[in-house]
Amino acid sequence: MWVGLPVNSSVMFDIRIDLLRSYISGYQSAEENDVEGAAFFQWLIDIKQEFPTQGWVKKYLDDCDGDHIRAISKFWSFLHEYLLDTKPHWLLALNSNPLPSGIKNGAGVPASLDIRNEKHVELLRGS
Repeated sequence: MWVGLPVNSSVMFDIRIDLLRSYISGYQSAEENDVEGAAFFQWLIDIKQEFPTQGWVKKYLDDCDGDHIRAISKFWSFLHEYLLDTKPHWLLALNSNPLPSGIKNGAGVPASLDIRNEKHVELLRGS
């Protein structure tokens, strides 16, 4: 969700989908050699039938009645669904062992010893 926050804010309610538009545009222009990145957008078009002529950002904002947080969440939900459906090798490798939080207290102890998403861990059990 941080992708949608203005530079001078850390307040979730300041989130704007305009920054997601920049993220998508930048990602697509840089993905020439990124087969997996291109595969997500192709999946979004072919499987989810999400190829709006006005662009994903405008469509999702309209779909969510102008609610920027819900619109961004819709896009990230599709990305999460794609990862669960396709099970890329890097996702399986990332989730093969506990992943401690990078946020640590003053003594250097991670805030959590395992920050993996439970659905991602379940992928390993089913693969």
